[in-house]
Amino acid sequence: MHDDFAVEPIPGLPERPPDGERILWQGSPSWRALARHMFHLPLIALYFIGLSIWSGYNAVEDGYGTGAVALSAVSMLGVGAGLMITLTLLGLWIDRTTVYTITSERVVVRYGMAMQMTVNFPFRVIREATLKVFKSGSGNVNINLMPGHGVAWLILWPHVRPWRWLRTQPMLRGVPEARTAAEVLAKALAAHATRDLQAADAAETEGGGLRVAVRGEPSEAPAASAGE
Repeated sequence: MHDDFAVEPIPGLPERPPDGERILWQGSPSWRALARHMFHLPLIALYFIGLSIWSGYNAVEDGYGTGAVALSAVSMLGVGAGLMITLTLLGLWIDRTTVYTITSERVVVRYGMAMQMTVNFPFRVIREATLKVFKSGSGNVNINLMPGHGVAWLILWPHVRPWRWLRTQPMLRGVPEARTAAEVLAKALAAHATRDLQAADAAETEGGGLRVAVRGEPSEAPAASAGE
């Protein structure tokens, strides 16, 4: 059996993470969630059932025989069934070729039905993440990027939030147990923010001396405390 990720040291990642970076979670879209919530197969089914009834009714009104009426209705159902099968296969292929990865430093989307691609979203460019959970427990994790950081909607489709063409929002779409993935991401983002604050405090402490001029020559003097 051929493995699409056989050439990768870790499935979903083109190379091993740098030292200190840990993989926290990996997952793929559920084809069932894609079929229901991205391709809206239940609505498509209802639509073609309605078209079938309408087509059969029109055939009766036009005076066609029973065979012609049945053929008219069944042909419309056949078109709908063909479309639904095609979309289901597309969902299966997206499921098969996509891996989402959350590490301690970034979100990685490995995708591509014809040509595999990898897109990295470091935590420093992520403003926030939101979660939408469906009744099945699967859901979408939306990633809101900082201003000035983005990716083309068409390039990242279908792993993007719908109707956000101007400011593309990457999406971990149709993830089983989406709440778990969102919690992992939330904790990782919080830990990253804490590390950034600690690093900023350390840099401020190291460079916290005042620059004073003595006879025109600059020198370092310790910062005065609040009580002096």
